[in-house]
Amino acid sequence: MADTTATIQKQFTKIMLTLLAEMGGSKLSQYCQQERNVVGESTTFYRMAASGTLDEINAYLADESGQNSGGDTSNFEVSPFFKYAQEILSELQLKKTNLDLKSSFMKSFIRALERQEDATIITVIEAEVTAARIVAVGDATKSLSDPDQFKLLAQYCRYAVGEMETNDDHGSVNVALVLSKKDYAALAGAEWFINGDYLKVSPEGMATIAGCELVVCSSAADGSNYILPANVIGFASFAGGDMARITYLDGKDKWQVVARKSMSAGVSPDESPSITKFLSNGKFANN
Repeated sequence: MADTTATIQKQFTKIMLTLLAEMGGSKLSQYCQQERNVVGESTTFYRMAASGTLDEINAYLADESGQNSGGDTSNFEVSPFFKYAQEILSELQLKKTNLDLKSSFMKSFIRALERQEDATIITVIEAEVTAARIVAVGDATKSLSDPDQFKLLAQYCRYAVGEMETNDDHGSVNVALVLSKKDYAALAGAEWFINGDYLKVSPEGMATIAGCELVVCSSAADGSNYILPANVIGFASFAGGDMARITYLDGKDKWQVVARKSMSAGVSPDESPSITKFLSNGKFANN
């Protein structure tokens, strides 16, 4: 039994650590400035404010204020925390489970941890909402199936897209419209939305609404939706925190299967106002 256990542990650990290292990122992390597999106890994201021009220059003024037109730099630091995915398997279940790179069982751990990346990013946004640095708009008594509610959402989307298109300091012009599952269902099921020309789909399959790329996110609570410009939030995963373990539980005839990912996210208080939270009642209709 000891030899068999050691073989299973070695196989699982090797494959799971490979999958953890190769994680491509969650839905929302694709819209973040990313640092993957960071080595160390923290990482720093550097931001640059918009640059400008001057009508004239003079390096010999006693007061140098107003003589700098380059973008000022700022930074914020994030430190890792651990997130776990776990399954308890019987001896029979383990025997029926493939422990390889293509195994749906192994990939289910990765999907769970990717969803946690989304949840981590949502938590950062909500903290900024609580601190009143991100504005919450929309009518919390109305569904997204309400035409007036959607009209307001589209206006904020268009504004965010326009801001990104005229400001290249983020290195991207993409803006995500992050909808909860219930809010997306309410909007997509509205007859006026179905019959209208509101949803655009590119040849590559990217769906957009009012110029924003549509992201349906299971980590967003019903009634909580977000307009998220790319690269405003910094997201990091830390290589040193990855862990994979499979342990035989003596006396229970079961196996504990665990994967751990180390991650973190943050945002500069100067940039968080570019994110918008859009409220709804999180229902299919107004009543």
